[in-house]
Amino acid sequence: MTVAVGTREHLNVRERSSVFSWFVLWLTGPLAAGALLLFLWTSQFQGRIFPGVVVGDVSVGGLSPAMAAQVLATTHPHPMLPPVEVTGEGGSWLFRPQVTYDVGPALQAAYAVGREGTWQDQLRARWRALLYGVHIPVPVKFDPGPARARLNAIAARLYRPVQEPTVSLDAHGVSYHPGRPGRNVDVSATWAGLEQRFATLAATDGLPDPVPLVVHHTGPASLDVSALQDVVRRLATHPFRIRAGERVFALDPALLSRAVSLRPVYREGGRVEARIEVNRQVIRQALLALNERYATPPVDARLDYDPTADTFIVLSPSQEGWELDVDAGVDAVVAALQAGKEEAEVPARVLKPQVPDDVTPEALGIREVVAEGVTSFRGSSAARVKNIVR
Repeated sequence: MTVAVGTREHLNVRERSSVFSWFVLWLTGPLAAGALLLFLWTSQFQGRIFPGVVVGDVSVGGLSPAMAAQVLATTHPHPMLPPVEVTGEGGSWLFRPQVTYDVGPALQAAYAVGREGTWQDQLRARWRALLYGVHIPVPVKFDPGPARARLNAIAARLYRPVQEPTVSLDAHGVSYHPGRPGRNVDVSATWAGLEQRFATLAATDGLPDPVPLVVHHTGPASLDVSALQDVVRRLATHPFRIRAGERVFALDPALLSRAVSLRPVYREGGRVEARIEVNRQVIRQALLALNERYATPPVDARLDYDPTADTFIVLSPSQEGWELDVDAGVDAVVAALQAGKEEAEVPARVLKPQVPDDVTPEALGIREVVAEGVTSFRGSSAARVKNIVR
């Protein structure tokens, strides 16, 4: 009786164990089959991009990176991007960016889909790509060389130096010329705007906004010539006098207009004045012409030696010569003109004769009569007589 009861309980335990085993097998079987199918599906994409990945406009799922690169090379040779306009200074220039598709980083991102993170992250990424797709844009690679070179060429063509104000001297006084402002293209600032447009061209619909040409204008200083009006008016209408001892010469206004000019002088605080500049060469030529006309050479005395008295008899007196000191005269005239004066004191030199009237025989090295000659005029021609008289 006791044995029979024990056998029935043992059978009940075995029945319950068998039911649990079938339940576990029924529950884990599909999971194992799914895992097996997932493993077999994943193994098919070893070294290949998972399905659902799109690079640019091309689906690259199932392709190796090398095969995908070949496909993209034919579908994405060169991007067709619109030009960027640069405007300013009344002109307009179109810059077409030199760009190519950089497929390398895009393919690396495509191959990494479903292969990064934990295995749960990888499964979710693969499932998301399969159901919804993953789009990876192809970046463009920009070559700045041609565009930068063209911008530099435009800047060089538009460059204009500052033309400072000038003043000139004429018969009416001072003529003022205000000059012209300088123009310099800020290449760095313009390039920053142009480079920014290039970076957003791929994502821009239609034509991008123009890029302003950044230009700096440098204006000439204002020149104050009022202080020189009276001085220059006198120089332009009155002869300039040159005093050389007791002699007085004059330089006419026409010569002064060639010799005198006005130059801007910059003072502290941005004030600009005009200063008289004198062409020294013109003044030198004028003084040389005066000297050539009025200079006189010295004349030696004509003497007759009296051996009895050991002295000279003056037959014709000596004369002193005279000439301008041209070098010192140029300095004097230039200084006077720059000071606004109407005359200058030019030094002159007195040229002493080598044989003055009061020269002594000893000074000339005459100590005695060396020889005498006597000739007769009897029978001489009239011409010989005339020569001797001279």
